[in-house]
Amino acid sequence: MKRNYQTIREEILESFDGSKKTINEIAKLIHADWRTVRHHLEWLERNKKVEMVWKNKRLRLYKLLQGWL
Repeated sequence: MKRNYQTIREEILESFDGSKKTINEIAKLIHADWRTVRHHLEWLERNKKVEMVWKNKRLRLYKLLQGWL
């Protein structure tokens, strides 16, 4: 069964266990494509639920903002 956007976003938020995560780490944990995770992380960032804490050409590191889990 295909997951809806709300389910995917909840799984992304739940994947943060107090540590910072890359897009690929989250994708592996929730069994999703990295492009899907990137899309939803961008939405979650715009809506102040996660924050990108580090970025280079090939890697982005995100953390969960306080109070969202």
